[in-house]
Amino acid sequence: MTTQRSAAQDEDLLLQDFSRNVTTKSWILFSGNAAVVSAIPLWLFWRIHQMDFSSYFIHFIIGTIVSTYFLNLAYQNMKFILKHKIAQKREEAVNREISKIFANDKNANKKDKDDRVLTRKNEVADFEATTFSIFYNNSFYLVCLIVLSFFVLKNFSPTVNYLFSVVTHAASSCYACNPCGTTWNPAVATTIQTATPTDYCRKTVTGSLVVKDSTSTCNPVNVLNNGVYCCQTDYCNTASKYSLKLIHIGFLMIFIRIIC
Repeated sequence: MTTQRSAAQDEDLLLQDFSRNVTTKSWILFSGNAAVVSAIPLWLFWRIHQMDFSSYFIHFIIGTIVSTYFLNLAYQNMKFILKHKIAQKREEAVNREISKIFANDKNANKKDKDDRVLTRKNEVADFEATTFSIFYNNSFYLVCLIVLSFFVLKNFSPTVNYLFSVVTHAASSCYACNPCGTTWNPAVATTIQTATPTDYCRKTVTGSLVVKDSTSTCNPVNVLNNGVYCCQTDYCNTASKYSLKLIHIGFLMIFIRIIC
C-alpha cells in the first residue's frame, strides 16, 4: 500500500513537471501581476495623451480586461516552455544539495533521496520559470506599449492608439518555410502573423529537414538536436538557441536604455 502511494506521488510530480496547468497560487500571482501591468497604460494615456477617464471609461475597462487576460496566458505559456528546461539544468545542483542533507542520515534510503530530489527540483524549476516569465512578459509588454503608442500609432486618434497599443502587443510575427534548409536563408521564407496572441512560432528539425511555421499549441522536444522548438516573440524561429539568447539580451538592453 505504501509503495503504491509513493508511486502515485512520483507520478503527480512528473505530471506537474510537464503539465500546462498552474497551481492556484501561481494563477493568483499571474493574475495580480497582469492586472497591475495592464493598468499602467491608464496613467500614460490619461496624463500624456489627455484621455479623460469619464469620457473613455468603457475603452479603459475593455482594454485593461483584455490585456490582463492575454498577459496571464503569456505568463503561463512562457512558464510551460521554461520549466522543464530549467529542471534539467538544475538537476545536478539539486542532487548535490540533497546529498549533503542526507550525508549524515544513516536511516535514509535511496528511494527517500530520489523523492526529495524530484520534489526539490520541481520547486526550483517552478519558482525560476514563474519569476522569469513574469519579468520577461512584463518587459516585452511595456516596451511594445511605448513603441506602439509614441511611434507607430502617434498620428492616430487616442482611442485607436490606446486599444491597439494594449491589445495587439502580444501577437507575433513568424518565419514560414518548408523546407528551410540546414543553413538559415531568409530568402526562402515568408513572414506570417500568428492567428491569436497566444500562438507560437515553431521550428521543427528532423535530420536535415527544417520546417518553420506557427501553431496554436506547441510542445517543445529536443532529442540529439532533433525536435520541436517553440517561442512567442517576433521572428524568434529563425536560428539556434544561441541566437535566441542574443535576441533576449538585446531586448533587455533596449528596455534598460528606455527606462534609464
